[in-house]
Amino acid sequence: MSIRITRIAALALSLALVTAAGQPALAADGSQQAQNVQKAQNSQQSQQSAPTPDFSEQKLNAFADAAVKVSEVRRAWAPKIRKAQQGGDKQKAQQLARQATGEMRTTIQDTDNISVKEYRQIAKAAQQDKQLAQKLSSKVKEKMNNQGQGSSQQGGNS
Repeated sequence: MSIRITRIAALALSLALVTAAGQPALAADGSQQAQNVQKAQNSQQSQQSAPTPDFSEQKLNAFADAAVKVSEVRRAWAPKIRKAQQGGDKQKAQQLARQATGEMRTTIQDTDNISVKEYRQIAKAAQQDKQLAQKLSSKVKEKMNNQGQGSSQQGGNS
């Protein structure tokens, strides 16, 4: 179970990083996604000297909340987009990806204590600061663990 949660946390954080780099939240195919990650890594290497801003614990917690919710949205849309891609309908896949991206933005906007701009700033800073990235990853994992425990104890916390 912890391996699955770690993968989900890594996915949520990588999704945040790709989104922060201005790339589409859902790439048209795996190779494009790999290229986006490579571009983000290259960008990170070229910006190593830039100082990373300090973010409050409240902002980092809000980021983690939003990242978990964004991951849920992505999981909901990914099969629809994949189906359109596999069916050869690139236009529909792109349209669905745009809808998914819009829903992800809305999800971030609806999260307390963080804006889309702040979300992107934190994600961008995490690209440049491994300690921040690890801290965010831990927060996302913790939130996913708490969320998983809450859903497994559905009647217990009423």
